[in-house]
Amino acid sequence: MIVRNKIIAKILSVLMIISFSLITSAFNIKAYAENNELIVDNGILKGIQYKGGNFVKVDSENQLDSKLIIKKMQIKNDELILEAVIENKNMQNLIQATGKIYYSQNMMLKKTRSLTVLFNNEGDYKILSFIIENNANEGLLLPVNRKLKNKTVAKVAVLCTNTNDIFYFEDVFPSINKLSSLYNLAKEPAETYNKDEVDKSGIEIGKTNIDEADKVGFSENWFMPFIVNSNTLQIEETKDVSLKESQIVSLTTTSPVPGVPVSDFITIGKKVYTNSDTYGYYKNTVEWPVGSGNRLTTLLKWGITPLIITIAGKVNNVNTTIANGSTELKILDEAQYIYLAYNGSIQLFDNSSYLRVRNAYIESLLASGNKDILIEVRRGADSNSGNLNFSLFTFIGALPFGNTYSTIADIFSSISYVVNGSTFDTFSYPASKKDQEYQYGKVIRYCKTSLDSNGYLSTESQRLYLSFKAIPPIDIAPKVIGYRDVYNKIYFEIYSRHPVWLTYSVLEATVDKTITKNYYIQ
Repeated sequence: MIVRNKIIAKILSVLMIISFSLITSAFNIKAYAENNELIVDNGILKGIQYKGGNFVKVDSENQLDSKLIIKKMQIKNDELILEAVIENKNMQNLIQATGKIYYSQNMMLKKTRSLTVLFNNEGDYKILSFIIENNANEGLLLPVNRKLKNKTVAKVAVLCTNTNDIFYFEDVFPSINKLSSLYNLAKEPAETYNKDEVDKSGIEIGKTNIDEADKVGFSENWFMPFIVNSNTLQIEETKDVSLKESQIVSLTTTSPVPGVPVSDFITIGKKVYTNSDTYGYYKNTVEWPVGSGNRLTTLLKWGITPLIITIAGKVNNVNTTIANGSTELKILDEAQYIYLAYNGSIQLFDNSSYLRVRNAYIESLLASGNKDILIEVRRGADSNSGNLNFSLFTFIGALPFGNTYSTIADIFSSISYVVNGSTFDTFSYPASKKDQEYQYGKVIRYCKTSLDSNGYLSTESQRLYLSFKAIPPIDIAPKVIGYRDVYNKIYFEIYSRHPVWLTYSVLEATVDKTITKNYYIQ
């Protein structure tokens, strides 16, 4: 009887294992099916072929000469698989791509929880952008498609790398009922710090592991590097910030950025403003979408803070006057703003300008006839999150004592340099003329700090700064009383990204400015 019960128990155990396995298998099949959900089957998006990347106004259905036929869009293993055909007249081109879904990062797209898909695809047709805009903004639609406002619209840009033709598709997303599945798969893009790869001459040749946040931002602003307008080819360097706005358009809004007139958000073209001794900016304004009357402005504004104050003090137990000078280059605003023609407002379009300040340096030089010497130099670069991962170099200039030069260029060209690549932020030097000449051959009356070829400033609050202390040499008596001049020079280059390689290798503007400050020794 006992044996019989054991046999029955074993049989029951086997049956339970088999039942559990069947339930588990059924669960796995269900899970697998959910992870291989068909999103679009033979959907069609209407669009236009911009030949040679030349954007034109699209205000007629007859101009929509292309179709993106989505054969299949399917979720598989947490990715989105796309099989589509670009159809244009008698031409058909197959596109196969795999991508990941992210929540859009563009400020206007964020408001409606839109989605951006980053597709990786090989071949002659590169997907530049794939956006599913929820509750489409009227101002961001092609003129012919304004009837699609407030609908869920797919916006797809594809570049033919052989001809530079751009195919742009904009139409109602064909599977509205499947949006929840896409949202379930979407995530916020990760941000990481990555160095740019540079060659020996310091020119950027590529970027390794561009982070997800960058990629999403580039994808959502795919059109910016391709827009070429005859008015934007030459940069306007102007001292006039008082252009009459009424000459351009009647506005009922104010500038979103102090110091940048409304007219600069309306006038198509590039401009660098450097006249102020406290700030400057670079802007590039284009019409987007072309023919809409909108104006999209990429803006980078920087602040300059040259200061010098004097205090009474002692150096090596000698009473003297110490001049404390400093200069700072700081990013104040970097963003994109859009003027919407249909309601006359200027709004924040994106909270990044996708511009970088590179090859930056600051110089301070005691002017011609100034017989003071530097006894301390400080330098640094930082941001709101702490020190930047930049290599800073300090250059100390040794000059003949008391020489007179006719121009700023003469005095700058006469400098002999002592390079100090130390990791320390503060450098100290002898307080006497005799000791400086003994150590360096001349006296120190010049200092410079710079970022290396990998260093850059790109976001608000990031800065580069230089400060110094100057005194009359303690071994010269009596000290010369009176005013002294200091030349503070700020130099940097502004780069934008390459449209295909996404490296910051396109030089947009060069800023080279010298500010003269004075102080009094008594």
